[in-house]
Amino acid sequence: MALTAPGELQKRLRGVQIIMVTPFDEEGNVCIDRIGQLTRYLVDRGIREGTGVLVTQGSMSECFSVDLEERKEIVRAVVEEAGGQVPVVVGCNATDTRTVIRLCESAQKADADGVLVMPPYYFAPSNEEILQFYRSLTESIDVGVVLYNNVQVCVDIELAVLKELAVMDKIVALKDCTADFTKFKISAAVLADRLTILNGGGPLWEPQATLAGSKGFYTLAGNFAPELALQLWQACDQGEYRKAEELSQRFNLFIRFMREARKSIQLTKKIMRDLGLPGGFERPPLLPLTTAEEGMASKVKQQMGLGG
Repeated sequence: MALTAPGELQKRLRGVQIIMVTPFDEEGNVCIDRIGQLTRYLVDRGIREGTGVLVTQGSMSECFSVDLEERKEIVRAVVEEAGGQVPVVVGCNATDTRTVIRLCESAQKADADGVLVMPPYYFAPSNEEILQFYRSLTESIDVGVVLYNNVQVCVDIELAVLKELAVMDKIVALKDCTADFTKFKISAAVLADRLTILNGGGPLWEPQATLAGSKGFYTLAGNFAPELALQLWQACDQGEYRKAEELSQRFNLFIRFMREARKSIQLTKKIMRDLGLPGGFERPPLLPLTTAEEGMASKVKQQMGLGG
């Protein structure tokens, strides 16, 4: 496959951005066949060019639990099964610049369409450190970059810094996970002429994020409810905002659990197993759901209209 030019990627980043889980077996081994099956399931359910994007090796993909060789296999499996029917973006995040560059180069060699990159985390980088990091990155790779403002594990990148990043070559979009929706709206208004703005806050920020200028939203629940996520995006995109608000609320219980229990990956995989989907199991250090927490799976499925 030919390299997707950054400018082309920017136009393709629309709709439901599925944060794909990584299926492991009960012994903790990566299940490459299930990764292919999950990719095919999502494509067959409508996550395709123009309506969505597949995102692998993000935080909710358990990227923190896989080594470099496993990552390469996972990315190759997703790209191969996607077959150009849907853009594939790869999370490439680490605590140092050289490792991030190597991860991006690996994704590029696997023919991924783009990479999703936050500033190095663990410490709080200064504004100049953030700027220099992205300068070094964009000078070293050819693939398009989705700038990732992940406030949960790094800093909330200031608007002045975002404006400088927006003019850097190869940076084409912003996944904004700021906890401040006013800042989200201001950033979207200021940066929309340079970047594709994407709602990192998820379905509960819709349709407000779309009204602010977002061209899509990220979702973990889309692994087991891609049709519902697509209905929400289509309602937002078509200006059916009352319908979008109603659809958004069907994600409420799942996202509440995400925030309170901090076992969103485990809950996602439990629901997928219950529905016969290739989600697999979590890998340590993640612990499985307790019996009480497993009961939440049925409640989430009921609220989302997925059966018992």
